[in-house]
Amino acid sequence: MRALAAAAVAVAAILAISGCANARPTSSPDPQLLGTWHLVLATDRGATVASGAEDITLTIGDSKHTGGASPCAQYRATITGGIGAVFVDASFVGRNIRCTDPGLTKIDNQYLDALGSASVASIDDGVLVLSSPHSSLVYLKPALSSTGTLQNTRWALVQPPDLLETTAVSLTFGAVNQLTVATSCGTTIAHYLLIEDIIILRGVATTPIGTHTCTPADRMAQAILTGQLTADVSSATIAGPATLILTNRANEEPLLWRAN
Repeated sequence: MRALAAAAVAVAAILAISGCANARPTSSPDPQLLGTWHLVLATDRGATVASGAEDITLTIGDSKHTGGASPCAQYRATITGGIGAVFVDASFVGRNIRCTDPGLTKIDNQYLDALGSASVASIDDGVLVLSSPHSSLVYLKPALSSTGTLQNTRWALVQPPDLLETTAVSLTFGAVNQLTVATSCGTTIAHYLLIEDIIILRGVATTPIGTHTCTPADRMAQAILTGQLTADVSSATIAGPATLILTNRANEEPLLWRAN
């Protein structure tokens, strides 16, 4: 009987230890995680869920102020733990009834599933990664100093010269994170997010001017330029007080601009 009782105590102790090991921490998130993060890449089971063109945010605060926005919804989240082991509970709190695109709804659902399954958090050189055995969410945080560097500035295209042979091109960074590219054929407007030297364009829309000055060569230049700026996340380098270099990370072709 004594042996049986001792065995029972031992089993109870093992179960108690096991329960403690599986319990989620109750402390607030690690201070390094706090702030508003912007998603730049999401993958799940080897497939890309979001590529950075979608406006997806995660704001980490206390238990009552953690959540964010996905393309068609708002969500809340509870995050405990820190660098290393992290535990996330996430759920939608509202859907945008005007969002009828099934593709965006799918991104919403896949993103929230990946967020809720995250079990490891890491920060390396300002990059936050929340991952699980089958998913990875990569976030960056904008720096006010870098955003302010380009706000309210205007630039004229210098390179490549073959575009200049057909159309004059100007680039304007507005005060409300709005970027405008103007040529003789039309105007392209996008919202920009600048994080260190990475620039992300979202909500890109081109309005044709429709004047007789827009030749077929002009239209081709407009298409090349717009594609160069918006095909993928680009890097922005300010090389001196009057020179801006935008490089498309998909083809690594630079566009050189001078302050105007």
